[in-house]
Amino acid sequence: MASSSSHSSLPNPISLLWEAVALCITRVRTLLPLTLGFLVISMVWGGMLIGKGFFNNGLLLLVGVIFLLSFQVFLVSALVYTLIQKKRTILVLEALRFAWDNLFRLGWMALAILLLCFGAYALFVVPGIVFQLWFSFAFFVCVTEEKWGSEALLKSRSYVRNHEWEVFFHTLFLIALWWCVSFLLGKVSVIPGMGELFVLVIQTSLLPLGIAYFFLMYSYLKQNTSTESGNLSVQNIRPFLVVSLLGYGIVFIFGSVALAFLSGWSDKYGFTSLGTSTTPAFEQLEELKGEELPSEAAQALKQVTVPTRIYELATSTDL
Repeated sequence: MASSSSHSSLPNPISLLWEAVALCITRVRTLLPLTLGFLVISMVWGGMLIGKGFFNNGLLLLVGVIFLLSFQVFLVSALVYTLIQKKRTILVLEALRFAWDNLFRLGWMALAILLLCFGAYALFVVPGIVFQLWFSFAFFVCVTEEKWGSEALLKSRSYVRNHEWEVFFHTLFLIALWWCVSFLLGKVSVIPGMGELFVLVIQTSLLPLGIAYFFLMYSYLKQNTSTESGNLSVQNIRPFLVVSLLGYGIVFIFGSVALAFLSGWSDKYGFTSLGTSTTPAFEQLEELKGEELPSEAAQALKQVTVPTRIYELATSTDL
């Protein structure tokens, strides 16, 4: 990461957190229903995805996951739009209308950030962290400056450049605080009576508070960026795309090698299918006296073959 500039661009994390709290309080009438809707629908829909039932089909499960992610982008967009308005109060319907009108572009922006950072993480932890710091404010750039695609990504990077350590430690502070609060909530939730209600109230406040915290970081960094970031074109984003694609390439190569190795190892030692492989003795038992065994008995015999085969491998001297 690049070294920080000679003067700090951000207030200390505690001061920034209090600013975020104050900002959320001024917007509480809009933030509260939006956040409650986010929590309730995410919990209900997520429970349906994890549990058995309607989404046990693979295609339906994929559609359900896409819907859940799209819904989360939708409501986070509404929250961001609510927080960035400094001179007037935003009504819930206005925030939702903005999120709906820009759902596709903001969803594509969130996906682009995710794919870029994941590819960098595939190379190693450090490139992934750097990418995540550089592009973490692209979503705010889209909403506040109406810049999209590569221009939003490069704008975000230009704001973070030379302030990576500041952004890193401010983010680390918020993550540590979140873990501490989550730990305490786990203790409080078991208290009979008001425990669960208290946990719900805190959870409701955490999401807009985190968004406000990062929005304020973005605002301070933008104020301290006096010059334009230059020619923000598709060509400028190509080096970052190459790095990310290189990470995906490494994952593909190592995954293919590992799969080939495991496939060869299983063929060598007879593990073509741990669940269905049977020894000749059991195959003969299934047709004993020309009659097939009942399906329950045959299935039980097949299940016994797995530990039997593992024992043979473990005691073999031909390894």
